[in-house]
Amino acid sequence: MDDAPVGCGDRARRRALISTRMRNGALALSRIDDVDRRKRIRRTALVCALIALAFYFAFILMSLVRGLK
Repeated sequence: MDDAPVGCGDRARRRALISTRMRNGALALSRIDDVDRRKRIRRTALVCALIALAFYFAFILMSLVRGLK
């Protein structure tokens, strides 16, 4: 079952092929695309963190308001 469609195959060989392709430039992203992608990821992480922080403070505020009644 070495060549099974569901199996993971030979990972070392697969990595070597991928790195060879990247050196040839077939799969490599240009430097500008990579920088743009990192900016989008950073922005998305910041937005998710701000949303989580808003929920955190909203629950604290809600518990304080209910405790005062």
